[in-house]
Amino acid sequence: MANSVAHEFAGGPAAALVRGVASADPTRRSAAALGSLAAAVTASGEWTRVLDLLLAHRLTPLAAIRLAAADHIPGDLRDNLERERRDAAFHALAAAAELTAALRALAAAGIPALPFKGPALALVAYGDVGARRMVDVDIVVEPANRTRALRALGDGGWTWNTGGAHTRDVLHRWLGHVPIERAGAAYGVELHWRFAPLALPWTLPVTDVLRRAQPVSSAPDASWLVPHPVDHLLLLAWHGTRHGWETLEWIASFAQVLALCSQDGAVEATETAWRVGGTRALGIAVSVARDALGVDVPEPFVSLVEHPAVRAESLRIVASLWLDTSARTADREARGRHAYWMNALDTATAKARFLTLTAVLPTERELEMVRLPDALAALYYPLRLARVAARAILRRTA
Repeated sequence: MANSVAHEFAGGPAAALVRGVASADPTRRSAAALGSLAAAVTASGEWTRVLDLLLAHRLTPLAAIRLAAADHIPGDLRDNLERERRDAAFHALAAAAELTAALRALAAAGIPALPFKGPALALVAYGDVGARRMVDVDIVVEPANRTRALRALGDGGWTWNTGGAHTRDVLHRWLGHVPIERAGAAYGVELHWRFAPLALPWTLPVTDVLRRAQPVSSAPDASWLVPHPVDHLLLLAWHGTRHGWETLEWIASFAQVLALCSQDGAVEATETAWRVGGTRALGIAVSVARDALGVDVPEPFVSLVEHPAVRAESLRIVASLWLDTSARTADREARGRHAYWMNALDTATAKARFLTLTAVLPTERELEMVRLPDALAALYYPLRLARVAARAILRRTA
């Protein structure tokens, strides 16, 4: 199914060029195609907007790679992009080294693990570990290995420095991940044992994902695996939808994985999404990729992307991509995370479960409010309930 609205929110020649840089279609991101778009930017005088958009959407290293052979690119922009590319490559190497070290520590303890997103996704999506900006590295282990993995990584120097073990478990066990770091490392590690928080249904059994995982082509270490293509598509779709598709780079990397999806893979993904309650979230992901970057939608996904709630969310997300940073932040705050998540859930049962669990399960916000001794960490549960209740009362009286 061809894209029908991708140009509606293009926002002029600058946004059109940025969309071309992020495209999963080789013809749309060819040197000739990008050069033609660049000529239009020159005519409109929008090069400052191009750089602003590339920076806001974390696309500068990818732009440096894909615009290298294109004509009509100003020299100062090329210089800026090249500096960004070198900086991204330097940090990507640091992230890759930290990822490999953590995976090796887990392997030495006999714990199966795989990286998620980060450098591994950069290789899958772009064939270049330096093509993505990242803030940490994510590693996934089976839930049964959570304690062993934390111990093995702790022996290697990675620790959660915010509190004791009881506090860590109260705040993070339901989230399915915990951020850890070691002294002197440029990047922290997020150790996952779920692909989504307990309140959201958008996950797959880690054991099954590990069993189907495949080596990453061109990875710097044999310990790097990635999920099976269908699992990868679903997990990226759900992760991006959970975070509201805040950047074009997230959409671009997902679009690359979507473009590789076969008809049989799309059928399997759809059936799995129905089974676990993630069809609307998958539909939003695919619809955003179509509306933002013109990705063709495989036939098995058509009914998902045409759902009215999915269409409304996709159009809202894509429209917000071209706002400036402050306006995009204001748009997200006005919408509210919880309202957005509720609209992305499939059923009334899932929504009720989400509301219940988010009301009772504590977060690091409670930790920021009150630092309790580790032995009293269970008191964060009533503190969370009290905070939610107080917030509801204030809304009613406002």
